[in-house]
Amino acid sequence: MFRKAVASEGSGRELSAIVEDVRKKGYDISGDVMKRPPRGYPTDHSRTNLLRHRSLIAARPSAARSGCTPPRRSTGSSRAPPTWTPC
Repeated sequence: MFRKAVASEGSGRELSAIVEDVRKKGYDISGDVMKRPPRGYPTDHSRTNLLRHRSLIAARPSAARSGCTPPRRSTGSSRAPPTWTPC
């Protein structure tokens, strides 16, 4: 269903524009991407990059704030849950 929407002129152009807008806002576009377009789609399709996606993820690294620390184990027990220093 996703690939049919990408290949369609109307929805494909709209999705491509949305992905590009998200990318311009600083998000990384990733996901499970095939090396080639799926069978049945031409390699020179105008949205080949989107057709190759099995999943589509938009993510952006969060800005580290001062005073935040990554989780660490409490001393004593390796079974204790990690503790966080709040930001």
